[in-house]
Amino acid sequence: MALALTGRVLPAEDRRVLAAFAAQAAVVLDRRRLQEEADRARTLAEGNRIRTALLAAVSHDLRTPLAGIKAAVTSLRSEDVEWSEGDRAELLEGIEEGADRFDHLVGNLLDMSRLQTGTVTPLIREVDLDEVVPMALGGVPEGSAGLDVPETLPMVAVDPGLLERAVANLVENAVKYSPPGARVLVAASALADRVEVRVVDRGPGVPDEAEGTHLRALPAPWRCPARRGRGSGTRGGARLRRGHGRHPERRGHPRRRAHHGPHPPRGGNPPGAPSRGRTGKAGLMTRVLVVDDEPQIVRALVINLKARAYEVDAAHDGATALKLAAARHPDVVVLDLGLPDLDGVEVIRGLRGWTRVPILVLSARHSSDEKVEALDAGADDYLTKPFGMDELPARLRAAVRRAEPAGGGEDDVIVDTGEFTVDLAAKKVNRAGKDVRLTPTEWHLLEVLVRNSGRLVGQKQLLQEVWGPSYGTETNYLRVYMAQLRRKLEADPSHPKHFVTEPGMGYRFEK
Repeated sequence: MALALTGRVLPAEDRRVLAAFAAQAAVVLDRRRLQEEADRARTLAEGNRIRTALLAAVSHDLRTPLAGIKAAVTSLRSEDVEWSEGDRAELLEGIEEGADRFDHLVGNLLDMSRLQTGTVTPLIREVDLDEVVPMALGGVPEGSAGLDVPETLPMVAVDPGLLERAVANLVENAVKYSPPGARVLVAASALADRVEVRVVDRGPGVPDEAEGTHLRALPAPWRCPARRGRGSGTRGGARLRRGHGRHPERRGHPRRRAHHGPHPPRGGNPPGAPSRGRTGKAGLMTRVLVVDDEPQIVRALVINLKARAYEVDAAHDGATALKLAAARHPDVVVLDLGLPDLDGVEVIRGLRGWTRVPILVLSARHSSDEKVEALDAGADDYLTKPFGMDELPARLRAAVRRAEPAGGGEDDVIVDTGEFTVDLAAKKVNRAGKDVRLTPTEWHLLEVLVRNSGRLVGQKQLLQEVWGPSYGTETNYLRVYMAQLRRKLEADPSHPKHFVTEPGMGYRFEK
């Protein structure tokens, strides 16, 4: 900075004053320049953060329909399965639904491709709410969210793509954190010169310290002024026509075609149905627990695994998965990480608290950090969506093989006490040349003790291994079932040689 003066020559003291003034002015200008550069840097950082948030948000949505489509297509191309007409119709319907959803998401992404350097520019147009909100609900399980939008609401001026992404994120998070069985409500109403859309849930809410910061990851250019003369507009208010999510007979995807006939039951074997299972050389039946909140993927997995003679149970959220695992004791778990109530990693930790069942993660999360987190939590394998249906059964077989007793020889799977023989692979007990009939609970208790032969197994460990993670103090269960095992297997049940009680601690199996 240079300070130029004209006129008479100033004395030395005045020149010193002017020099000091010039230095201060230079400092002010430098500060202003630095502030402007800092503002530009913040604008660029905000733009990058918004781009990252939007791309991360649509990444999972794009991979999910692709996974359902690829699973169905690779299933139909499989040469080792003869598909029934019902199964074929189910798979084709899944392809059509996935393609419709993918087409919509791509259109949405193209609309949002107006991401410019450092900013997002909204493309405002007048829309009805039924063009946006029903599609925003497509990413949550059916029945988990409902609409309450009066038909008298006016059209609004918004960016449809950004509005849908914002509503979808709010609804998905509301469903994720709502208590089991609690339905999320998406409601709208006109207030003065605007229309408000409210996502109402019964979740724990936002901590006080996070108030005002929890929505920063989402852009807000959809907060647009109302258009005079045609009604009001801000957060996605609009008119809703009949038939979009408000009548039980019209549930499902908004573009879903009419059903062409009955389909087999979904979600596993119905109560009372004869069980079917994949059998190995020793007659062992493999039960698979499928945990995913995407109906198309669950449908494709259930159809494929049943066609390959596996027993299948299905759960659409983490809480149900943990309950089914405790009740049904699956041989392997296929688990998605993006569940509506619990994160999949939490489900893995919950299972690992009481069982060593193989866990195969099947997820659209593809970053190395997320894979490492799941594997460190206790998962045995990780398969990224979209996946081929030829690869999944191979990984299931490998997971089951790894869970079998080490070595695989007869000495590893058959335990002979001299009075009775336990075949761990065939799940059979023979005494005096005759098979001994055990209930599922008796067998599971026996299996845990035999696999820990010679070692003390604590009461709490036995209860959780056999009855599930919510048990730990019901020692009377152990006394009842140990008495039953002794009556069936011990030569002298009142003086047991093989099922030894360690008072106050647990039980020990001795050959």
